Amino acid sequence: MHDVSYDSEMKPESSSAIALSVSLPLLDGGLRRAAVKEAQAMVDAALADERDVKLMVEADVAEALAGVKAAAQAVGFARTAVDQAEEDYRVVKLRYESGKAINIEVIDAAASLTKARTNLADALFQHNLARNTLTRAVGSR
Repeated sequence: MHDVSYDSEMKPESSSAIALSVSLPLLDGGLRRAAVKEAQAMVDAALADERDVKLMVEADVAEALAGVKAAAQAVGFARTAVDQAEEDYRVVKLRYESGKAINIEVIDAAASLTKARTNLADALFQHNLARNTLTRAVGSR
């Protein structure tokens, strides 16, 4: 490394002095080039990490969205099953009241209706859980 210094006084009548010092590394043994390559490698690694994180987030969101869609479809099926069970129960009850069905048929229809309602409650819970998972995947609260 070479240092070039220049000292000069301004005017003889002035008490101020200006000092100039310049430092130029003429030969650094390739250290600067190595530092630049290292910095570029760090930038490249950071960009690769960013791409990986973006891909993971996109995959999480896609999976969560598919979960919401599947859960919504399950809710639809469960509602249809409840509607059907309610109708079956109504018909069996009318048959029992008219003397064309026995008590066990009414009890079975009531049990089926209860099971269908339980399945609907579970489907609604799973749908809400899937929506919560999607909300977290997209980064909302």
